[in-house]
Amino acid sequence: MLKLLKVFFVFLIVISANAQTDTSIVLDTFQFKLAEEVKIKLIVNSEPNVKIDFPSKNSFRPFEIINQSDIDTVLSDNRLTYIKNYSLIIFDSGTYYIPKQKLLINDKPFYTDSVKVVVNDVVVDTVEQSLYPIKTILTVKKNKHGWWKPLLISFFILSFITILIYFLRKIYLNLSSELNSLPPFESAIKALKNLENKQLNNQDSYKHYYSEITEIVRKYLYNEINIDALESTSNQLLKKLELLNDAGTLKLSKKTISSLKEVLTNADLVKFARALPEKNYALKDRFKIELFLKNTKNALPNFDDDKIKRDNKDLKLIRKRFLIKTLSFSLLIILITLGVGFSSMVYSYGLTETRDFILNNSTLKLKNKEWVSSFYGISQINIKSPDVLTRINTDNKLFQEFIFQDLSDSFFINLKMEHTKSEDDKEIDLNDKINQSIDFLKQNGATNIFQKQNNFSTSQGIEGITASGSFDIKLENDKVERKKYEIYFFTENNGFQQLIFVYELNDIYAPQIKDKIIENIKFKIKPNDKV
Repeated sequence: MLKLLKVFFVFLIVISANAQTDTSIVLDTFQFKLAEEVKIKLIVNSEPNVKIDFPSKNSFRPFEIINQSDIDTVLSDNRLTYIKNYSLIIFDSGTYYIPKQKLLINDKPFYTDSVKVVVNDVVVDTVEQSLYPIKTILTVKKNKHGWWKPLLISFFILSFITILIYFLRKIYLNLSSELNSLPPFESAIKALKNLENKQLNNQDSYKHYYSEITEIVRKYLYNEINIDALESTSNQLLKKLELLNDAGTLKLSKKTISSLKEVLTNADLVKFARALPEKNYALKDRFKIELFLKNTKNALPNFDDDKIKRDNKDLKLIRKRFLIKTLSFSLLIILITLGVGFSSMVYSYGLTETRDFILNNSTLKLKNKEWVSSFYGISQINIKSPDVLTRINTDNKLFQEFIFQDLSDSFFINLKMEHTKSEDDKEIDLNDKINQSIDFLKQNGATNIFQKQNNFSTSQGIEGITASGSFDIKLENDKVERKKYEIYFFTENNGFQQLIFVYELNDIYAPQIKDKIIENIKFKIKPNDKV
């Protein structure tokens, strides 16, 4: 019993607390003109000494606050009324809701009701007045949206060309050096002549001097006689020469081989034992190597004709190798670039869209381009489309027509509007309108037309009826193509609106374009519309 009494008292306290505080919102009008100031009041009735946090300026969106007052208080019967005034404004016509507002009273949330208001547009009688001709095209500033894309593409192209030129030049210089290099004997003699003026004043200079001498003779023997002299020790090199001499391949005297042995021995002492010979001995050793090269040249068998043939063959091989390396490297760079680009596109957009992008699919281009939004006709229908629809001149001012591309193109749009001066609802024969649309398709070459109809509603709350189907049409190359059509019918703003879409039957992008257009259709609300 005691527990029930406690629950009952808590219930009474809650009811009493809620009864002590209430919130409300008051407007001076529920209909006002575009860009006209509207005043509202937020009122809180509560007990004294409470903490109240009124809403922030962003809580009234889509309305903007242009002014707000301090909090006023009125005391009556031990209760306080807190009042805060706001001045709001909006720059778009239509029907809106001022959102319910959240107020914190002693850190406890309280909410007002949302309020429906109508923002009336400026009244313009476009039916009674004459329609003026279309104005001339005005020059506007270039759209810089996505300006970085061509710069990025240009950067990658220039980088690719720069890298390609660098490596091709490197290959060319390496192989050109092979083509323009001197024969082994002339190259070795020239290298020895360059040592004549070398300064010999310390152990390091002698070590470098003898290293170059031995390097020269080893390269000559490797290139001229095909002896593996570069990786051989001094003793191994001498034994190989003696074996060639004994076999009759070379005809070197023992004195010539002995002079080479003396130079190689002195070189080993300088390089490894840090010996320091006199300068005249070093010069004599250079002369001995020069004499050894000449004697070796003379000791070689006479194979001038064979050597010429071999040189010509080597020249052709070098040129062929240069061409193969150049083409292979260029092809590799191109394949890598294309592969990376293709893989990135497939990862981002999928294989099908990447393929159609490469093949320059026309409807994919329409889908990806920057769309424009425009109002058309007296009905003030707002359509967002890949490009502006073109007006068709008509004699009847109450009938207007706009098109985008031709019926034979990949994507076709036709907008027709009929208007009435009567404010009363006018019954429209839908079947007659569908037959007129079918006749329009027939007049433009459509045959074998199939048709069905359904009701539909857009995400904006606009309702209508749609008729759809398919037909055959003969193109300029006498090829017959099956196309799909969809016709949407609206009855807004004292008129009748008809929107026709025609596209290729198996096109996967055209329905996406059509759906995006339909979902973004808007009509301006007339000022005399009732809430």
